[in-house]
Amino acid sequence: MFKKKSSRAINELPRPRVLVYGVEDEALMATLSANVESSFELNHSSSVSFDEWDCVITGRSYTSYEESDEAQDRYSDPEVKYTWEQNYPPHISIIHFAPVEWSSRSFLDFIPPKGDSYEAPRSVVAAERGISGRHLSYVEGLPGYIDELVKESLVPVVNLRDRHIVFYPASADGVDVELADIRPFLYGPSDNVLAGSYQRAGGKGSVWLLPGDLENKADWVLAAFKEWNSLYPDRFPGDVSWKSSPLWRSVEESGVHAEILANDQLLKEAQELHKARNDELKDRLSEASAKADRYERALVATQDDLFQSAVYQGLVDLGFRVRDMDLEWPSDARKEDYRISDDDDEGWICIGEAKGFGKGVSEVGLASLNRWVEFYLAETGGTRPSARWYIANHQINRDPLRRQKIFPGRTDVVDMFGAGGGLIIEGRALLELVRCVHVKQELKTEIRSALRSMTGLLDADRAAELIAGVSS
Repeated sequence: MFKKKSSRAINELPRPRVLVYGVEDEALMATLSANVESSFELNHSSSVSFDEWDCVITGRSYTSYEESDEAQDRYSDPEVKYTWEQNYPPHISIIHFAPVEWSSRSFLDFIPPKGDSYEAPRSVVAAERGISGRHLSYVEGLPGYIDELVKESLVPVVNLRDRHIVFYPASADGVDVELADIRPFLYGPSDNVLAGSYQRAGGKGSVWLLPGDLENKADWVLAAFKEWNSLYPDRFPGDVSWKSSPLWRSVEESGVHAEILANDQLLKEAQELHKARNDELKDRLSEASAKADRYERALVATQDDLFQSAVYQGLVDLGFRVRDMDLEWPSDARKEDYRISDDDDEGWICIGEAKGFGKGVSEVGLASLNRWVEFYLAETGGTRPSARWYIANHQINRDPLRRQKIFPGRTDVVDMFGAGGGLIIEGRALLELVRCVHVKQELKTEIRSALRSMTGLLDADRAAELIAGVSS
């Protein structure tokens, strides 16, 4: 029997030796084929001897983890048993493109790296999706080639998301252990790490944690190889991307690269102009929304003082003269909210009241308005007002399109109020009239003329008919 004394490798693959598992990206495979001689794509990893390899690029977990209920002996109650281990030897460096579809927390790595115990791992590296927010922060001190990738590749992708996948180290509650030192590439909301790297246990390999929705994965892989050349030169010798270095470009390539840079600069300038314009428009939209909350939208969404203020402004915008009587009455003896007049009809005077309701319109409000008319008669020596308007906003917490009619099934109430010169104006109807005159100022006179002679109920449908009539 022969005893092995020494050996010499035959057909040894050049380094780095790279396996791709669970990442479908044609551009990545093309780049690896062009720059890394020993690169292969796996369909499954069960039959691979990883001791011969230097790097795994994967979109799948690089560790396994299980929790099971198990009794320590037959006299004990079941306890949670934790089992975990690394899928790859500690010398292998890993580039993990984490799936952004994860909907919950996932454990990526463990300290210690392997365990089969009734105690949970002392610490973990975790990934979690669902962190919302827009705030981003650059990380100072990164190598230039990584910093450039972050700005040109990672930030544009992150800005398209509503929610983010984040990476972080964590330990069991109350356990004081050394956590994985994740070096961030980019911070997201609440300084969560959106991409980064750390050294594996033992310091013989590294892990790059990257979101799976990056478009130019190949650039990130080459950047990792470049860094690992300084950390693990035996396994990542030289610059695998030397063929694309400016030193070895043809004159034609250099010219096209210059055009690309110039075109990128045009895009950057256009993006800056777009952003500046968009920021300006967003500021204007914010101001317009705040104004609408106080005025137009308040006509269908509010009650009390805010609704009364919006009604006052709406009547003014229609061209009426409006006295805000709450400013004139003693605070303990208030009556109607408005006295409304029109310069086009010198003798016309209207007593107005505005009221918002969480539910339906109350008949009590109509009775109160009739009482304010009696006070007006007493004040003026028997002069009856030309009209009495009850402006009502009902069911304010419901979509205006889904609200019930005012006084549903009680046309007798509406008819009786109208017989005395009364008009119930729905808040949405007033909104439609206001919107109309904001676009067509010339219709103000005809709209006011129609309103002065109107009684009964002015809802949104009748307001639309009024607008159609004066517009024809």
